[in-house]
Amino acid sequence: MWRLTKSRYTNIGRSSPSLAILSKLPSTGNQACYKGVVAKQSADERRMDWGVSNLAKGGTTMPEDDALTTQWMFQYNPKWYDLEASIQRRLTEDWTMYRYRDYVRVGQRIYFMRSGGENAAITAVGRIASLIYEKPEEADLHFRYWVDVVYDERVIPPLTRPEMQHDPILAEYKPYVLGLNQSAFRLPPEIAARTEQLIKGRRQPIGPSTVAVDKRIFVSHSHQDNEFCLQLVHDLRQALGGQEDTVWLDQSGGLKGGVAWWQEICDNIQVRPVFIVVVSPDSMKSNWVRDEIGLAWQYKNNAPGGKTILPVMIRTAQMHDYLALRQAISFVAPKPYEEALHELLIALNLAM
Repeated sequence: MWRLTKSRYTNIGRSSPSLAILSKLPSTGNQACYKGVVAKQSADERRMDWGVSNLAKGGTTMPEDDALTTQWMFQYNPKWYDLEASIQRRLTEDWTMYRYRDYVRVGQRIYFMRSGGENAAITAVGRIASLIYEKPEEADLHFRYWVDVVYDERVIPPLTRPEMQHDPILAEYKPYVLGLNQSAFRLPPEIAARTEQLIKGRRQPIGPSTVAVDKRIFVSHSHQDNEFCLQLVHDLRQALGGQEDTVWLDQSGGLKGGVAWWQEICDNIQVRPVFIVVVSPDSMKSNWVRDEIGLAWQYKNNAPGGKTILPVMIRTAQMHDYLALRQAISFVAPKPYEEALHELLIALNLAM
């Protein structure tokens, strides 16, 4: 099976660490790497791949209702990735997403399944937290497309493969009872419903991490949006405990200028794991904001631990290319500010 995860690509001849979470790694049950599996696919799997490729290339579009009701199973290999340890470090991560990526919508449920023969089990529940985004510098298509996820609950005790094999409904679903060589599965409606029934009494919300989690925020904006930004920064600081250092805002919006001031901006973008862009027609025309977005994207791909990038739209505007790959939190009227703020806090794992 292939896991969407932060790891070393040693199985396909790479040695550098991945900064994302769903890299394809061979499972305990099947050690073949992706390229070795393609030739062994069944006719049904090849037809499925053609359909996914056709969607990704702009071919037949799936009904929107199908996309909105989609639920997922994401599979990971415990030999290469410790989901429990990852949850202790952070509650959001990015996973590779090659198949079915046209069906991804923010908020869809994910069941995380550990691979490994009789030890396979569903161990956690989460959500899709972004639209698909692309790393165009990645030559391998299977590592080019990514999606952010949020971990919400552990499944204790896990829903094990032997349980699935003895369930009259789940026993018919091969990815559960046998395991297949991929990482992301669109669950048939009856399988998703039955999975939810079986884990209902086992879901335990993920409590505060025992590991210190750095949620310091950098806010990029135009000075013409200062009034909104000052209110937002105040509310974010309150959610983070009230300390001023938790959120960094340049109230001049780039008007100060100078080498020293730009270096301070660069330093804060680098060390703060959350980067919020306040989107408006003014900010999208700002060279300062454009440069800050470029730096944040560079650190997302190259800094240890990566970086969460969240657009916050306060007035309708065409977003820069990189931002257009992210799901924006809308504060655009007539939506109430408090409702939008709550959505933002949920995205930051600061509220339920």
